[in-house]
Amino acid sequence: MSYDDTKHADLRRKHLLHLTRRADPLHLVWDVRHLTYTALPRVVRSVNMLCIIGAYAASAVTTRLGVWSSESAMLVDEMDSIDGMELLVTFNLVFYFGYCYSRFWDQQALAMKTKNCISMVCSLARGSQMSDAEVTNVWRWLNLAHLAGYVGLSPVYTRVNLIEGLAREHSLMHRKSYEFAKLAELDVGTTTGPAGYGEFIVWVLRAIECAVVEGKMIMATAENAQAQLLQMRAGLTGLFDFQFHVIPFCYVHLVALLTNCYLMVVAIAKGRLFMAEASMARGLILPVLALSFLSISCLSLIEIGGRMQNPFGTDDEDLPVHHLVSRACEVSKLVIESKPPINWTHAHQHALHSRADLAPQGQGAPNESSAGDKGEGEEAMHPQLLASLNA
Repeated sequence: MSYDDTKHADLRRKHLLHLTRRADPLHLVWDVRHLTYTALPRVVRSVNMLCIIGAYAASAVTTRLGVWSSESAMLVDEMDSIDGMELLVTFNLVFYFGYCYSRFWDQQALAMKTKNCISMVCSLARGSQMSDAEVTNVWRWLNLAHLAGYVGLSPVYTRVNLIEGLAREHSLMHRKSYEFAKLAELDVGTTTGPAGYGEFIVWVLRAIECAVVEGKMIMATAENAQAQLLQMRAGLTGLFDFQFHVIPFCYVHLVALLTNCYLMVVAIAKGRLFMAEASMARGLILPVLALSFLSISCLSLIEIGGRMQNPFGTDDEDLPVHHLVSRACEVSKLVIESKPPINWTHAHQHALHSRADLAPQGQGAPNESSAGDKGEGEEAMHPQLLASLNA
């Protein structure tokens, strides 16, 4: 995929999110214009559905023609013989879909937490006495770490179609920069992204340490920023951990096998209702509708669950990665471009003089006057304090 392809895929996902927020669940079923975005077309065209239709057709035709005995008493016994299968299939299917749903939202929570950490660290850097150039470097490195964190989660996102494209769009780096050379040296995009985001986070940690040593950031702010950086790293690492902590193949195969076998047996049983003496409504129409509803429900849950368990692919249901990283760049850029109405140098000097003037006599405060020189009268008081007392 190219950079434009990832942008187009994200626009499609954002459209679906907007459609979901606007949709009325009671009337959504009649919205035939957006059926292509649902699981219905994929399920109807699947091989599983064709096998179910074939099993029903063979059972119904042989029963109707008398090839397969269709006595009423025998038919009742056949229906009773499949009782209990639905409980086993329902339990496995619901458990599988619930686990996939949980994986999806856990990964989304990690992605959102990581994005928010960027704005927090940028806010702390902007609120310190770090220079504009230093704050800009912190912003660039944080967002480059964020971009590198999504490379390697799936074969979809690479250094070319994600990092370089967004870095060029938001002016995070250029081809002759040290950051670009470092990404190429670490081979980010060909293998995985942990080396890339780990490197840039270390750079930010180093910048914060230097700011503390130079007196540009107080220790409490630095500790808060370091905590946010560690949370960001933990979030990106958690996303990679999900790629290796997958649902066991044998369990996925078991769920699919049980569901398909159950639907095949139900299709055969429904076909047996099309006896020679049965009416079209009771023997054909109603059984077909019931079988269709059951088959579409079960196969759709398997289909949707499989798409949700890894939300970093090409499906429309996946997370909008391009939007997440682009939004993080835009919001954090607004933070570092903020200009508080305070002259930091003047405010720092004023704070030092205020503390010195209000300090008790005889404790070595700068610019203090001894009691012998000025006495203990009004001349020894801070001017603002004196004015308030006189008032």
